[in-house]
Amino acid sequence: MDEVLGAVGLTEAAHRRVGAFSLGMGQRLGIAAAPLGDPEVFRAGSPARSTSRSTRQATRRRQT
Repeated sequence: MDEVLGAVGLTEAAHRRVGAFSLGMGQRLGIAAAPLGDPEVFRAGSPARSTSRSTRQATRRRQT
């Protein structure tokens, strides 16, 4: 879990309630959680476009 939170820059927010997250933090959490079930296909659509460049790059690295 620490690895996926770190990949989207949420390590420091791990102890916080999700309801207290900003919109961008919530989107990053969704991106981090999406591949946890080891799905055959993982497609990052609209939420990925409104995240920071570093988060998009980390997501692309995890997709390959």
